[in-house]
Amino acid sequence: MASTTLRTTDKTTLIALARALRDIAHGHNDAGPVLRSLAVSYERMAAGAG
Repeated sequence: MASTTLRTTDKTTLIALARALRDIAHGHNDAGPVLRSLAVSYERMAAGAG
């Protein structure tokens, strides 16, 4: 069950990252906070994985 939740979270995070990168490519300034939030999420996931 935990691995399914993690995979769902990873998929959701990757979708958000892809959207933020697309926004950057199109010159939208709203992507910055999203990318910072994703960076924090990945750091927390990495810290918990050890």
